[in-house]
Order: sequence, then C-alpha cells, then structure tokens
Amino acid sequence: MKRNFALITLAFFLGVVPLGLIAAEKPNLVLLPIEVSESEQTLEDEYGSAIQKGLSLSYNVYYGSEVERELEKEYSKLDCTTESCNQNVAIAFNGELIADAAVTKFPDGYLLKLTISNVLTNRVVFSNTLPCEGCSIYSVIPILETLGVDQRTSSNAPQVVNTQSTLRRAILLLDSQPTGAIITINDEQKGRTPYQGLDYKVGDIVVVRLDSEGYIPYEDRIILTNPITQFEPITLAKALGDVIVTVDPFIPATTILIDNEEVGIAPLNTKVQTGTHKFVARNGSDFTDVVTTSIELNNNEPVTLKFNRNSNDSVARDFNESNGEPSERFDTTISGLVTDRKTDLVWKRCSEGQNFKGNNCSKSAQKYSYYNALKLEDSRWRLPTSDELMTLVICKSTNFKQTPKGNGCPNGVQTPVIEMSVFPNSANGEYWTSSSLSILENSFNGNIVDFRDGWLGNDTRNTENFVRLIKR
Repeated sequence: MKRNFALITLAFFLGVVPLGLIAAEKPNLVLLPIEVSESEQTLEDEYGSAIQKGLSLSYNVYYGSEVERELEKEYSKLDCTTESCNQNVAIAFNGELIADAAVTKFPDGYLLKLTISNVLTNRVVFSNTLPCEGCSIYSVIPILETLGVDQRTSSNAPQVVNTQSTLRRAILLLDSQPTGAIITINDEQKGRTPYQGLDYKVGDIVVVRLDSEGYIPYEDRIILTNPITQFEPITLAKALGDVIVTVDPFIPATTILIDNEEVGIAPLNTKVQTGTHKFVARNGSDFTDVVTTSIELNNNEPVTLKFNRNSNDSVARDFNESNGEPSERFDTTISGLVTDRKTDLVWKRCSEGQNFKGNNCSKSAQKYSYYNALKLEDSRWRLPTSDELMTLVICKSTNFKQTPKGNGCPNGVQTPVIEMSVFPNSANGEYWTSSSLSILENSFNGNIVDFRDGWLGNDTRNTENFVRLIKR
C-alpha cells in the first residue's frame, strides 16, 4: 500500500496520473420533460427517472425541476425559438447535448422513443425507437432504463432487449375489399392495392389512406411492430347518395332498374352508391329510355325516366344482357363438357364427386379442403380463378337475368345462381378458386364463389367446399 501511495504522490507532483486510476469524464446532458400520452400523465416522473437512470451510465444527466425552471426562463423570452432556447438550456448546464423522450400508449402496447441531439451542431448523435407490443407499465419502466444505453460507447452497459429493432427491415402488406383502391402512405401515393411495401423498419409509424370510387375514404395510423405486418383485407364502406327516380308519364306498378337490377317501384326514393349508373324503368313489355347519370353524396337531381315506345325493342335487348339463351351461349356437344362461347372457357359440367350420365350429373357433389382440391388438378384440368368462376354466376328471376360483378345477386333470385340446364344438379354452396385475397403465397385463406347468392369471398383453406374444374 505504501508503494502505491508513493507512486500516486509522485505522479501528482509530476502532473501525470495513470489513466486506470481516474474515470473518464462524462459529458453533460439535459433530459427534457418526457412527452407521454394523456392517459399516462401521472407516470411522467417514473418514466423520466427510468430514462435518466439508463442515461447516467454514459452522461451527467440533468433532469427534473432544475431543467424545468431553466426552460421556463428561456421560453419567457420574446425572441425564443425551440432551437435557440434548447441551446441556451444546454449551455446553462455546461453542456451541448439535449435528450428528448416520448412514451406513447396504444391499445395493444407502447412506442418508446429517445433522441439525443447536439444543439451546437444541430446533429442527432443517438436515436432509438422501440415498439413494445403487449407491454404493461411493469415491463415498460425496465425497458426505458435501457433505451438510452449506447452499446457502442458504454462498456458496462446492461444487456439491452431489442434496442436494435429499428435496424430490422419491416414489410407492410395491405389489401382492400374491393381490391384496386389507391393507396397513399404518409402523403405519398404508392399505387393500388394489393400493396407490398419493403422500405420500412420495425418501429416506423405510417399513415395509410385508401381511396376507391364509390367508397368512403379510409385512413388509419399503423405502427410496424413486427418484421412482417399484414392485415385482413380492409373492407371499404360504400359511399351512398340519395336519389329520387320518377317515370313520365306515371304508370302504376312500374319497376325501376338500376344497372340492370330491380330496386323498387316508381316513384322511388333510394340510396345508390356514388359513381355513374344506368337507370331504366319497365312496365310489362314497355321500357323507358335509359338514363346514365353520376350520383354524388349530396344534392342529386331527381332522375326522370320517359317512356318512348319507339325505343322499347333496343332497350329490352340491352337489359336482357348478353347472357343469351343457354343453347346460344353454351356448347354442350362434347359429352360431360361445356364450352362457354362468351368467354371461350371449357368446363366440366359436373362438380367433382359427380358422374355425367344421360345429360345429368348423378350423385351429390363432394366437398374438399383447398389443399385436397389442388390434388384433383392434372395436365388437363385445374381450379378456376375467381374471375373465371364468376362468369358462371347468373342471377335469374321471373323478370330478369344478369351476371353480377362479384357483389352478389339481388334478393328473390333462383338458386343456385348458375345455368342449371347446362350444369345439372349443381351444388347450392361455395366453390373453391385458385385465387387468394392475400398477397402472400402461403396465406391461410383462399377465394370462394358462393353459388347461393353470387358473392365472391374467401375462406380458410382447411374448410371443405365444392370444386368445379376448368380445362387448362
């Protein structure tokens, strides 16, 4: 001990002190008041103390009432700006570093953020953002203690859990129902759904907006808490406008059709999805002229449909649509097969599990999971896409026949919604397609077409549904 004391004394008089005997001096740092969610206001001091504890490993930290007094003094000045006031506060504590922290509470967890800036050079010297999914206050406080630990400069720093998460790439997958909506992220248009974004990092916060004609714009704020963030397709709400439809001259029991669908009896006050629509009225074999107009959310002019007997034949042909009689549209020359002249697609007339005998499909159709349905494919036959299978949906009643666009048939149609004379004994239920609403190939969901009502939807691939194959 005496020898060591002598060495230290000698070194003192020579003006040299061994590096191992004096700890390196820590820089001064001012920790500003913590920004917290409104529901977390009572915990501001606890959060601030936790961050201060972690920062103290590398800095002389000034925090609390002394910093608040200095801030009040600076911000009372008329010429104070955020930049100049922060500079003066840092200088007041003989430093040049300012730390700004935030604790944001969300329904499913927290987002923790810390930024350290040099107020003299205006450069960020350290930044860390950490999502904490499913966390409670009891897990947040220990994590806050690690939030300010810079592993590059602190050799005695504690082990930090997930502090490097912001360096991990994040993928954002979004789709909409209906698909094809214009997608805007952080005020930058990114194309249309389905969307796959690769230029993100875990912890990023994005504001997503979806716009589609005829639908109410959708907007949401999303935190990317995982390397892959995917949601079920976002269902857009239809934007509906009020419209009054009348006929001239007025004839009782006149039926109003909008886009070839019966919607009521004239005069009619109804809601219609915004966008361009075709209106026509029918009374027996007489049709009005077709009126094409654009429907807005508000202040729509009444639509008046006028009977013009000279145009009845052409209007009737237009609104019978191009489905044609079964013998005109479908060629059933080859036994068990049918060629759709409208689409040039070749189908099996029977569902899987049935046999074609005597112009009929015997037995009941069998159901298969999506994975077992794929096993039915071979070099000649395959599952149809959703667009292909939807061409077989025909909504028929005693008054009309039409092909929907994926949004189902009106009430009162004959079921199943398929030409039964061409596809005899067809199952009244859901059929698998090869398409998927998801943009991930390994999605657990696949598209189905429901021949009970003509709707295009999706189902889990383990669910058993009917199958109709199409020729490759």
